[in-house]
Amino acid sequence: MMNDTKQMKFSFTELKRLIADGPLKDLQDAKNYILKFFYPLTNGMIMFVDEGVKKMISIDVFKTTYAQRFGKDLSKWFSQDTTSIYGITVDTQKPFINNDSLNIFHGFKHKNETKYIDCSEEAKAGAQMMLAFIRDVWCNANDDSYNYVLNWLSNMIKGNKNNTILYLKSFVEGIGKSTVTQFLMFHVLGREICIESNSDVLKSSFNEILAGKLMVIFEELENGSDKDWQVMSTKLKRWSTSTEVIYSDKYLKSYESKNINNYIINTNVEAIKASEGRRYYILDLSTQYKNNHKFFNKLYKKCFNDEVGQAFYLLMMERDTAKFNPQNFIETQAKKIAQSERLHPLFKFLKFNYILDGKDLCCLTKDLYEEYLKYASLIDTSTKLTKNKMIALFREHGIDYKTSNGKMTYNLTNAQLRDIGNKYKFFFEDDNEEHDDNRLVEAGAVVKFVMTQNEIKMAAEIERLNKIIAELQQNNKPDPEPKKVKKIKFIEPEPEPEPEPEPKKVKKVIEPKKVKKVQKVIVSDDDEEQIITENLFTKTKHKVVNNDMKKLNDAFDKALFKIEF
Repeated sequence: MMNDTKQMKFSFTELKRLIADGPLKDLQDAKNYILKFFYPLTNGMIMFVDEGVKKMISIDVFKTTYAQRFGKDLSKWFSQDTTSIYGITVDTQKPFINNDSLNIFHGFKHKNETKYIDCSEEAKAGAQMMLAFIRDVWCNANDDSYNYVLNWLSNMIKGNKNNTILYLKSFVEGIGKSTVTQFLMFHVLGREICIESNSDVLKSSFNEILAGKLMVIFEELENGSDKDWQVMSTKLKRWSTSTEVIYSDKYLKSYESKNINNYIINTNVEAIKASEGRRYYILDLSTQYKNNHKFFNKLYKKCFNDEVGQAFYLLMMERDTAKFNPQNFIETQAKKIAQSERLHPLFKFLKFNYILDGKDLCCLTKDLYEEYLKYASLIDTSTKLTKNKMIALFREHGIDYKTSNGKMTYNLTNAQLRDIGNKYKFFFEDDNEEHDDNRLVEAGAVVKFVMTQNEIKMAAEIERLNKIIAELQQNNKPDPEPKKVKKIKFIEPEPEPEPEPEPKKVKKVIEPKKVKKVQKVIVSDDDEEQIITENLFTKTKHKVVNNDMKKLNDAFDKALFKIEF
C-alpha cells in the first residue's frame, strides 16, 4: 500500500508559500515538496503522482506546465542537480519506491489484516449472495465451473496473473454478465487497479492505460473487419500469457514492464476469433434472471458496498489456490460449441469422411488433396489451403506421409486416426447429426457431392431422368442426308390380269378401256433438290424435301394406283 504522503495533492500555492517562508539560499523545503510529486525516469519521462494517482508525463509537458512555474532556480535545480533517477516496475507486493525503481501498481483497496470470520453477519451474507449469483448465473449451477471461477478470481485478488481469459458471451442481454465485474472493480479491488476498455486498445499500439492494472474488462468488443478481428485475437492471445509487455502511448516513450493484467470479456456478440483455444474459459451463462429487476435491485442493495467487498476479498484471500493451474479447466458446453465451429475444414473432412466412416487413410497425397478440394468447394469455405499447407497441417497433428518409388502416400489405420482425433479434440456431441451433411458420397460414376440420404436418392433419380433425356435426344437426331438422285427411270406398272368371263349370259358387254398407267418423275436441280412425282391421270403432285428416301418411297406408293371398274 502506498504511504500517506503520496495521497497528497500538488499545489502551486503551497510551493510558493514554502519558497517565501523557507531559507532563501537552498530552498530545501520547496525542493523536498517537489520531490514528493515528481520523479525523473530512466526513459526520459517524469512520473507525476497526484493524490495517489501515478501518471507519466513527457519532459515537454513537465517544463511548460510545471517547471516554468517553479521559478528559474528550482527549475534549473530539478533538471540538473537531482540525482535520483528511477526505472519502472509493476509489483503487487512491493512498495511504491523499491530501491531504484518506482512501482506503478497503485495498491489494493483492502488490507489483508483480518479474517473473513470476523466480518459482520450482514457483510458475510452479502458475500454469500454474490457467490450464489456467480454459481447460478456465471456458471449455470455447474459445481466444476464454479470452483474454477472462484479459484481464478482468488488467484487474481491475491495479486497474481492468470494466463487464461474469462469469456462471457450471451446473445441475450440483461442477464447480469457485468454485475460481478462491477462489484469486483468498485468494492473488492478498487477502481485504480481495474479498467474497463473497448477494442481501441487492442487495435492500436497505444496500450499504456493497461499498465499496472490487475483486472482488465473488455465490454462489448466491437465487430470489425477480419483484419481487426485477427489483430485483437492475436494481442489477447499474447498478452494473456506474457509476463512482460512493452507499453506505449501517443505522447510517451515506450517502456517495458511487468504484465499483471487479468482479462475478462463481457459481450453479446462473437467477439474473439480463436475462442476455442486453451487460453479462453468460455462460461455457460444462465438467463434465469433476465430483466428480473426486483432480484437485481435486491442484489445491488445488499452487496454493492465496501463492507461486503471486504468480506468477499478476505474470503478469496483465504481460499487455497496453491495447486491451481488456470489452463487446467473443464470443457463447458460453450467451449465445445466454439471448438466445433472453429475446427479447421481439413479436419472436418478427415473426421466425417474417414474416421467416422471407419475408413483407413491409404492414398496418395495428391489424391487426398483433390478429394478435400471437392469437399471444400461444396461446404463453401473461405479457408484457402494449398497442398503443401495440407501436408504441413497433417504433419503438425501426427499425420505424415511416406515416400515410396517417388510417390508420397498416407497409410494410417482408422484406429490411428481416431487416436489423433481424440488427442486434438476433433469429436463433438453432434457429430452423428452432422455426419451425413459432411460426407462425400458417390452420385453416379463421375461427380461427388456432400449430401444427405434424401439428397442421394434425389441425385439418383435425376441421373435416371438424364439418361432418358439423352436417349430421346439420340433418337430425335435428323436422318443422314441421302445421296443426290441423279437419274430415276420411268416405271411401267405391270398389266392387271384380265377379268374372268362372267358365267352368266351377258346381255351387253362393255369393253374396258385400255389403261395405260404412266408415272412421270421430275428431278429438279434447285437448292432443295426437290423430287416431284406427277400422276398423269389426276395431275396431282407430291413434293418431297431433303431427299428423305423413306418419304420418297411413300410418295411413289401414292403415285402408283389402280383403276377399278
